[in-house]
Amino acid sequence: MLCSILKPLLIKAAIIRDFHSAKSTQVLKFFTCASCAERVRHEKLCDRLVSDVSLDILKNSAVMDPDTPATVPPVLYMDGPLAGALVDPAGIHQNEDGSLSLSLCPSCKSAS
Repeated sequence: MLCSILKPLLIKAAIIRDFHSAKSTQVLKFFTCASCAERVRHEKLCDRLVSDVSLDILKNSAVMDPDTPATVPPVLYMDGPLAGALVDPAGIHQNEDGSLSLSLCPSCKSAS
């Protein structure tokens, strides 16, 4: 009889524990990839220094041309290390030493 009472309680406790771990604030954290602007789980974050990334693949020379049609996304950075790069500002961070880092998802990290 005691076993038949304890078993459902143990199962319930396990379900509650699993629910809490699946919904913890750490698991639910997301970041924005600087390159593709996707929202990605924080556990997959890869921070790369701007100096370590080939920004040529993120630049669109047509964007720097004033005669470019309005269908091309605007470039937020016209000078500095990110000049002409099509990046999402939510994925760019300034480090304590003043250097810039890009938050990248695994796909964009492997492409850079």
